[in-house]
Amino acid sequence: MTGEDDRRIQLSLKQLISRLRWGSGFAQRFRYLPQLELRSLYTVFDEEDWQFDEGLYQAWQAGETGFPIIDAAAKCLQETGGWLALNFRTRAIYSSFLSNLLGMDWRYGALHFMRHLIDGDCPIDHYQWAMQAGVTHCIDKSWTRIYNPEQTAIDRCDPEGKFIKRWLPELADLPISQLGSPPTIGGYPRPIVNYKQARQQRVKQLETQRQKFRQQKDVAPFLARMPESWEPFGNDRFESEIRWAAQTQQGMFPREIDLDHLTREETQALRTWFVAHGNINPRPAKAKKAKPPKPSYGLQLDIWGS
Repeated sequence: MTGEDDRRIQLSLKQLISRLRWGSGFAQRFRYLPQLELRSLYTVFDEEDWQFDEGLYQAWQAGETGFPIIDAAAKCLQETGGWLALNFRTRAIYSSFLSNLLGMDWRYGALHFMRHLIDGDCPIDHYQWAMQAGVTHCIDKSWTRIYNPEQTAIDRCDPEGKFIKRWLPELADLPISQLGSPPTIGGYPRPIVNYKQARQQRVKQLETQRQKFRQQKDVAPFLARMPESWEPFGNDRFESEIRWAAQTQQGMFPREIDLDHLTREETQALRTWFVAHGNINPRPAKAKKAKPPKPSYGLQLDIWGS
């Protein structure tokens, strides 16, 4: 075994341990704060009514939003269950679009994912949905996950256009440079939302809501409590077996955190769950290797204007 092989093995082992800890962290939160399956982490986000438009919701589900990266993700999810074909970055863009640009309750998106994902895991998927919607915001940092679903998304997630052209064959003949905002093509819908306007509105809304709990020493008063009813969110949209939720509750083991009776030390410990541990800086851009010059065959036009 070479030194390079050993380095790669150690790196893979480190990444595996990191992902196991990452997943276990979500499971721990849901075990002691089970209300996270039913509500947003902070009450302020659910106190103000979310918008809901059935037509827009169905367009998002069916892949008819007019944004190719969103529509391809929608069709991929329904056809494959997301397994292997729908990576994390594309899932993030798809989910953020519903809550941040269409303004809908993240729980409708989580419900759709859990009905279709083969690799669905409630603590991980629900918490990721809430994170993308901005409702699990750290009390000491400001991160807003709103992604440009136009050409920027193509360049970052599908630079060769293979994913989009696989799931949206009607766009197969378009050049990659037009996949972010395709021209009018028979059968493909126009965008259902103005990205820039929707982004500005959502950023302003989140900033106003976050001011109510940001930098608080005692976070417990701002956290959602366990609701009286344990009925799953969205059960009215589908035929579901929910009689168990109407039975007399026997409690949980171990018990969920009693947010109304915490000691000072317990409050301080709980706060560590909702702060950023260290700064997360953008990765430095990698220097691109210079390509050897192409042989000249006469006059060439430089489209970049250099």
